Amino acid sequence: MSAIGDGMNQSAMLAELVRRCDLDIVMVAGRYTLLDQSAARDLLPVAADRGVAVVAAAIYNSGLFSSDRPRDRARFDYEVAPVELAARRLTES
Repeated sequence: MSAIGDGMNQSAMLAELVRRCDLDIVMVAGRYTLLDQSAARDLLPVAADRGVAVVAAAIYNSGLFSSDRPRDRARFDYEVAPVELAARRLTES
């Protein structure tokens, strides 16, 4: 068995790739989480239309969701999470 796929940490380019290429699967990292659902707007609809499987990776997005409460200097997108995002994380989880 073989498959052709790609993976990225943003969803817009993956959506365009799915539109233009015959892929079996894509991996989207960090763009389908409780705080960032951009993949639901651009990638997931086109993947469903084309029959392309999607794997959501990095669902903790650099650690902001890796504990029951955000830690000091919790990270999001590999940087220290802005205070307002860390506060939103408490209400979204």
